Amino acid sequence: MIPPKVRAAVWNRSGGLCESCRRPATDPAHIEHRKMGGRHGKLEAFINDPRNVAAACRSCHDLIDVRRKELYPGERLDVLQKFKQATGWESWNDEKGRL
Repeated sequence: MIPPKVRAAVWNRSGGLCESCRRPATDPAHIEHRKMGGRHGKLEAFINDPRNVAAACRSCHDLIDVRRKELYPGERLDVLQKFKQATGWESWNDEKGRL
């Protein structure tokens, strides 16, 4: 679960719009998924950093869902790239590599 403070920061950054297609956002979406550290893992706070969470519409959220990654691989990569650019994900990923 994404903490309310992070959710609010993501919505504020995005203006309530999907950070890929700019339609109204319905959900926050992890760019790198919780499997990295689990909901109760040592990296939980790191995973929920606003740079790893994007505001997403239902369609874009479904495209990046790990369980559906085999469907529409080109579109999935496009959405992920847009999320990464909008959120500052690269700096988050650099920090992750130093852990």
